[in-house]
Amino acid sequence: MTKFNSSFSVKLAEDAKQSGERRIFPRYSIVGTAEIWEQGYSFSNRGTVTDISMSGCYVQMLNPMTIGQKLRFKLTLGKTSFEGDAVVVNQHPSLGMGIDFENLTADQQKNLNACIQYAQERQSGQEVTPDGKADSVEQMKAGRAEAIASKMQEWFRDHDLMTRDEFRKLVERLGAEEQDKFII
Repeated sequence: MTKFNSSFSVKLAEDAKQSGERRIFPRYSIVGTAEIWEQGYSFSNRGTVTDISMSGCYVQMLNPMTIGQKLRFKLTLGKTSFEGDAVVVNQHPSLGMGIDFENLTADQQKNLNACIQYAQERQSGQEVTPDGKADSVEQMKAGRAEAIASKMQEWFRDHDLMTRDEFRKLVERLGAEEQDKFII
């Protein structure tokens, strides 16, 4: 089990107690990628992170490891990643496994905090722009729809038709422009 000393993790534990949560740390639903290495092996298995807390996470995968198995992991949530050592604490055949993080360094704890904050923002419907402003997901979707409509209007000033590939390319170009504006 990981030992925690950051004020961020202490605050999360206090919030969980006040909300009546039976776990020490609250879990946050999130979708991310997981790369898992069994100890002693150089090849990895891939899975999907479906929730995360300060003490561990759940990874969906077809062939979960057995309870007690030590492993190395790398989790990627949006543009945030976190890696370290863990142990399997529960397992559901053909579905996935729960892992507890172990022996986190200060840097790993910092990266985990960033992942938790990302998950909190996603769960609350907030996205953070590089300038630190929080926009709701609905506001961002509306802005994206307006941008696509504007680009399409520009297109149809010069063209009579738009193929599916042309539309896809227009949306991809717009997405590349937006990546400079938002952390998605």
